[in-house]
Amino acid sequence: MTIKVLDTVVLKRDMPEHYLKKDDLGAVVEIYPIGRKASPNWAVI
Repeated sequence: MTIKVLDTVVLKRDMPEHYLKKDDLGAVVEIYPIGRKASPNWAVI
């Protein structure tokens, strides 16, 4: 599965520290290359 900028994504687990719940929808706004030193606060694994 390839995720691209502006794709709609669905959260697979609750993240209460960010006030997010499983099945919330979001949009991809930036994609970081693997191994980049400055990483985002979250990642899709």
